[in-house]
Order: sequence, then structure tokens, then C-alpha cells
Amino acid sequence: MLRPLKIKAFGDVHNGHSSTPTIKISEEIRECFPYGKDAAGTDILVLDGDWYDKLLPNNHQDAIDTEVTMYYLLRYCKDHDIVFCIVDGTPLHDAGQIQKFLHINKEAKIDAEVILVDTIDIVYISKYDVNVLFVPDRPRTTPTETFNIVQEKLKQHNIEQVDFAIMHGCFQYQLPELAPDHKHNEEDYENIVKGPIIIGHIHKHSSKGKIIAPGSFSRLTHGEEEPKGYIEIILQPSGEFKAKFIENKTATIYKTINITGLSLQDSFDKIRRNVEPLPPLSRVRIECEQGHPISLDKTFMVLKMENIDIYWSIKINTDKSIIANQEEVFSIENDYVPLVINPDNIEELILLKAEQKGYSPQVIKTIPNYLNEILKED
Repeated sequence: MLRPLKIKAFGDVHNGHSSTPTIKISEEIRECFPYGKDAAGTDILVLDGDWYDKLLPNNHQDAIDTEVTMYYLLRYCKDHDIVFCIVDGTPLHDAGQIQKFLHINKEAKIDAEVILVDTIDIVYISKYDVNVLFVPDRPRTTPTETFNIVQEKLKQHNIEQVDFAIMHGCFQYQLPELAPDHKHNEEDYENIVKGPIIIGHIHKHSSKGKIIAPGSFSRLTHGEEEPKGYIEIILQPSGEFKAKFIENKTATIYKTINITGLSLQDSFDKIRRNVEPLPPLSRVRIECEQGHPISLDKTFMVLKMENIDIYWSIKINTDKSIIANQEEVFSIENDYVPLVINPDNIEELILLKAEQKGYSPQVIKTIPNYLNEILKED
């Protein structure tokens, strides 16, 4: 290696995801990787797999938005003299579509320096005098078989170690409950990699020894409510490095609010306190026990109408061990009551159905005006 290198690594972007809009992720990428002084000091940009969430038709809007972002990243790398290193992710997600980076780079005549690897290989980057190991996700290859191939590649290149590695998969420390034959062995790779071992696939950011998992770039679902972002690494010629996590502060917010055992009024108070500071289009999940009054459609609708620019969901916990003594908290009659539709409740019922169907907050806002016009015609 000729000099210290500045590497930025991100991955598990999952464009085309059903919850977090692709266009929103595109905006986050531009926020985290803007043109300017900081970009000019970057040597290598790493994408550690799962750029896509699923196979998308070419005419799908998410596919179009994704390709626009690909063009942006390629121009970003070209204009700032950055080498763009990409490893193929899980076949179920990337599904061969990650090759579009090469197609766009060629057809748009961007001519960025792109190294895209979809098989186990070692690539020498002469510009920086570094050997880089690429290990994509190969579900039909066991970790032992994978490492045997890695060792063969080292022999072919007549080297004992690479300078750093880019992988997609997981190590034993990341999923200790999973069977060992599905996970890479940390010691195997630490012995043959001088510097950082960058690995994608597990969405939670973590590190152990030389291993750095950036985690998913943005939030994609509840249960992934921790900070998201990318990794910035300064790699020395000796192999020593310093890495820091850079938060994607514009990532879509997913927030779970647990109201198990709370009275209806206390539940409303807690929810309102937590929701008030959230930006529009945040996703809030209410978690409560079975039978909690807030889980009734009409009560839940009150919350939705108070915050129409928030996406709401509810999770009913049926674990009896954590359910409070319901007789002290609330009392609900369970007798059947027929639903009667009349001019006083039709708007509320239609808004509820629109929310259940997944219409956007912007569309839902227009419903009352259209409904009033229809009712006036009668």
C-alpha cells in the first residue's frame, strides 16, 4: 500500500422494499454521500451487498428510482476519483440486478472505476497497491468450502494475506444461535486479512476484532430501530486501521411504543409524548395486550386522525405472562354490536378502511372533501 486510505462502506440498502420508500432511501444516500470536500478525500467506496430487496420489473417506479441513484453514485465516484468496490449480495435480494451498475457506467459513458465481484476472488487495485478479497453470499457453499476457495485464491496470487476484505454473509459472533455450518469462522479470516473485514447481510451494526459490519444503511422495519448509517475507515499501510460509525440521521424512523398494562388515558398520554417530536412519514407501532381498549378500531382511529402523516400499526401481545391485571385497568363488554352505517359515521369508517388498505396520508387527507361533495349530490 502506497499511503493511508480512506474507505467508506455501506450496504443492505434494499431498494424496492415494501415499507421504506425507495425514493426516500435515494434522498438519504445523497445526504450521506454529498459532493464536496469530504467526498474529495475518499479513496474507496464499498457497497457490501443487498443493494436491492427483490427482483424488480424494469418499468417499476422503484426500479427507475434505484437506477437514478446508481447513476448518482457512479458520477459521485467518477467526479471525486473514488474506486467503487461492490460485492454481490444475497441472490434472493440482488438477483443479478446489481450488474446494472456496470451497464449504467458503460451506457451513460460515466467511466467510473468500478470493481463488481459476484464470485469469490482477490482483486489487485494497482492504483493503491492493495489486494482486496471479495466473498459474496453463496448459499450453496458451506463456510468451510468457501474458505477453502479463499485459500486457493491466495495461492494463485502468491500471497499469504490481503489488505482488506469485502464480504456478504455472517460470522459466528453475529448469530450465535445459528448452526455453525451457516457462519464464517472469525479466526480463519483474521489470519489472512491485514486490515478491516467489511461484511454485510446482518442489519445491526457491530464489530469484533478486525470485523466490521456496517449494518443496514436505513431502517426498513420495526425491530431495526437503532441508529443506521455507514462506516468510515482510515487504513494504514501496516494494516492498522481506525473505523467509526457515521449515522444516517435522515433514516426513516420506526418506533415501537409499548402500552401493555396501561389505562386508556395513560396510553394516549404516552403515545402522544412519543409521537409529537417525530417527523412526517415516521412509522409507529403500538404494542399492547389482547383486549386493550386502544386496539379497538374506533379508539385506534382517534390516534390515526390526530397524526394523519404518520404510518400506524398495532401489535397485540398474547403472552399471558406479561399481561397486566385487566380488571384494574379497564373493562370491555364483549357482546356483539351490529355495525350501523349512517351520515354521522360514514366518513370515519371510510377513512379507517383507506388506512387499512394502505393509502398514503396525502390521499387520505383528500377523502373528506370528496365525500362531502358526493353526499351533497344526494
